Amino acid sequence: MLNIGTRRIYLDKDGSAILNWYGGMGTYKQIPFYNLVMAVDSNKIDDTFKNKIVYFGTTASSLFDIKTTPVSKIYPGVEIQTTYVNNFIDNNFITKIDKKITFSVGIILALITGLIVISVSSSGLVSLMCISIYTIFIILAYFGMKYFNLWIEIVYPLIFGIITFISAFIIKYIIKSKDFDQQYKLATTDGLTELYNHRYFQEQIRMQIDQTRRYGNEFSLIILDIDFFKQFNDTFGHQAGDAVLKQVSQMLRANVRSSDIVCRYGGEEISIILPNTNKQTAYTTAEKICNLIANKKFKLNNNKESNVTVSLGVSTFPTDGDSASDIIDMADKRLYQSKHNGRNQVN
Repeated sequence: MLNIGTRRIYLDKDGSAILNWYGGMGTYKQIPFYNLVMAVDSNKIDDTFKNKIVYFGTTASSLFDIKTTPVSKIYPGVEIQTTYVNNFIDNNFITKIDKKITFSVGIILALITGLIVISVSSSGLVSLMCISIYTIFIILAYFGMKYFNLWIEIVYPLIFGIITFISAFIIKYIIKSKDFDQQYKLATTDGLTELYNHRYFQEQIRMQIDQTRRYGNEFSLIILDIDFFKQFNDTFGHQAGDAVLKQVSQMLRANVRSSDIVCRYGGEEISIILPNTNKQTAYTTAEKICNLIANKKFKLNNNKESNVTVSLGVSTFPTDGDSASDIIDMADKRLYQSKHNGRNQVN
């Protein structure tokens, strides 16, 4: 800043001053130079020149004020020089707000934006509120310039605000997406075995029927039950029974295809939906599972080990029925047939 008496000229680092422009085209009266020469020669200074400061400058459109820096054809360079002198006389230069203040304003705008995005659920209302705040900021910057000669930069604070708006929106909806996934998992997963629950099983089997009817292929269903599970719980305790149920569930997920859907049907019963699978392939898969479980030593909570076996029933759509209830009933009947015939087998 340059102080000259009581006047202050606010300068940039390169020594440039920011002028306060007094008006548009016609702010200064332009008079042909020969009129001034004639007035001086005739010693007849009329009111046009009396008690006035006269500035000389080239204003021809074809010359573009080659000796000064013109704004345009409308604002020739001489008017810039005139405005500088008038700003000095009026002590009316514009002050540019310090960059630290500009940065602070940007941070405040960003914080307000982030708070709105996080706290307001409606995306439409969030957008409207943020646009309103940015508009108010621009209006305040305008009035600061007009009435207080303060130049408040609006570009950087608005960039801060917009970047925060976009970032907060992305983060918010990533979190929402994770919450939705978590809620969906809780709604469709059995808490003990971490298999899909009965509700999900019913949805998926209906979906498989629709797809099979559309594309003319087959799918199969396996329902298995742990043999003598009530007796096992009475002997070793329910915690041991839960441990075995978890390990059986893990074995099933590890030994079926990624496209197969393993669900806890209820109690110790587990169902497996096998898309695009005929009866023979499903039967082979069921026998594999039966043998794997029979040959596995299961660890109990009391550091003991025990063997368990399973009985399985297999049904295939559309061979064994044309509805979800028919397929489930057929697999259930064959499961109990396996139990009736001595357990640890497939039917």
